[in-house]
Amino acid sequence: MLEVRLLRTLAEVARRGSLSAAAKSLSFTPSAVSQQIAALERATGARLLERGARGVRLTEAGSALTAHAELVLAQLADAESQLAALAGVRGGRLRFGCFPTATVAFGAALGENFRTLHPEVDFGFVDIEPYESVSRLVARELDLAIVFAYDRWPITSDYDGVSRASDHGVEYVELFDDPLFLVLPRGHELGRCGAVALEQLEHEQILGCEPWGSDLRHVCRGVGFEPTFDTSYRSSDFNTFQAFVAAGRGLTLIPGLALTVLRDDVIVRPFEHALARHVMVATPAKAYRSPATAAMLELLLDRAESLQNSHERLVEHLVGV
Repeated sequence: MLEVRLLRTLAEVARRGSLSAAAKSLSFTPSAVSQQIAALERATGARLLERGARGVRLTEAGSALTAHAELVLAQLADAESQLAALAGVRGGRLRFGCFPTATVAFGAALGENFRTLHPEVDFGFVDIEPYESVSRLVARELDLAIVFAYDRWPITSDYDGVSRASDHGVEYVELFDDPLFLVLPRGHELGRCGAVALEQLEHEQILGCEPWGSDLRHVCRGVGFEPTFDTSYRSSDFNTFQAFVAAGRGLTLIPGLALTVLRDDVIVRPFEHALARHVMVATPAKAYRSPATAAMLELLLDRAESLQNSHERLVEHLVGV
């Protein structure tokens, strides 16, 4: 019979791409991970990994067993959650993921509100990118997470556009659309516009690109021009791009949730053509939903309506400035 602990190690090696990364994640030594994989290979009579200079990759047998291991581990996690609830553990446990700008804008406050309302719940919070949340949801390391996607940018991609996870086994509930705003240095002529038309960007240099660049490129092509991106400046931090805008390097886009921190030497303007990222809550598909998970989901849905309304009021205010 295959041991669950060995299956868990294999799944982690597959997720991390190397024995050393899996060892760090599991708080093992690389030698211990290697020994466990060897034990699993003896038990199955099959070679599961191929080792190379850049890490390891799964053999055909390894891929097949990993798929089964992930299902087994997910079902065990669901069973533990359900049995805890049936045993009368009030609220149980909740592991909650949230992407950084949402954490700053409302996620941290929401988490503390949840802890106040449900002090009996073993609550854990992690601030991570959407693709990382998806991977942890599949592994049942998270119970739910706030994530985002663009029309032409999937949840599973990192900021280099590389797919880092599969969201097979994850389901989503839409929360609200987070509109994109144009960030300008003070004194820029477009700052006199209530709302900026896409055509007005034709001769402007846009700093940054991903993850919103694909959407902007698509809508600009729709009105007849190719936007000019300066991708020599790379960062995932909106404050960094604000600094370069203030220095006069170019313009950039920023989502509404990130406007909680805005420099005094830049201004923001909405677009006439709506551009937005889609904010959602993600949960494991077809999994047991604990009372704690259901309670947090209810809080999120209540908060989503007020956030959508606040975005609409912000756009109306900026158009009228």
